[in-house]
Amino acid sequence: MAEESKTLWVRSNRNDNRVVLYEVDPAHPGGEALVFRDGDRAFEVGETPEVQRLLHEKQLVKVPAAEVKKQQAAEETK
Repeated sequence: MAEESKTLWVRSNRNDNRVVLYEVDPAHPGGEALVFRDGDRAFEVGETPEVQRLLHEKQLVKVPAAEVKKQQAAEETK
């Protein structure tokens, strides 16, 4: 059985909507990740070295999974 990659939820820490991360890597859901500022939207990404670097540089911030689930539930009721 293949080991699944660990994923996490992140959000851009920029004040504009420029892309913070575009990366093709099998660690990401669907094999690629695109992260940019879109309100409070969080993006699911794999824990790649590039994601770790951007987190360390504070260009990305982690979002707790519970917060993501709460936002998704609120969007479903709209």
